[in-house]
Amino acid sequence: ALDQLFAAAHVFGTGKRLTGERIAIVTNGGGPGVLAADRISELGMNLAQLSEATRTTLEGALPDNWSHGNPVDVIGDTPGRGYCIALEACLADPGVDGVLAILAPLATVDPTAVAQRVIDIAKKSAKPVLACWMGATRVAEAQTLFAEARMPHFDTPEDAVEAFSFL
Repeated sequence: ALDQLFAAAHVFGTGKRLTGERIAIVTNGGGPGVLAADRISELGMNLAQLSEATRTTLEGALPDNWSHGNPVDVIGDTPGRGYCIALEACLADPGVDGVLAILAPLATVDPTAVAQRVIDIAKKSAKPVLACWMGATRVAEAQTLFAEARMPHFDTPEDAVEAFSFL
């Protein structure tokens, strides 16, 4: 479909490619993370198994009730700092080939500030990072930042995962 063609062009434009099919998901909402994980499975890709070092880093940075696995649900009220530590830890993990960063807008999280941090972190990595900032007008400014940085961003977790499959 035409949407798939545009998504493929968007992700190929980054110049970053997957070296494998092991995807980590960092999210502040369990539901969107599950949707992405299900789509990964449907497309024959794999959820990355997080290393012990990554899990230790996450244990130290996230609330006790984080998901303790992949998808990495940092729990909705975690400040942007915890979200960014989780993204950095997943990108540093040798068992992760790419990361899907999902953010559901909450009153306690500034989606634009987190988007800028995600862009900065993604620029330092050879691994692809795709973003899914959910929430329409609430995240419009963040989506503009992603577009200006030429970072692929999608409205739904499923669309983002499908874009990963093109890489």
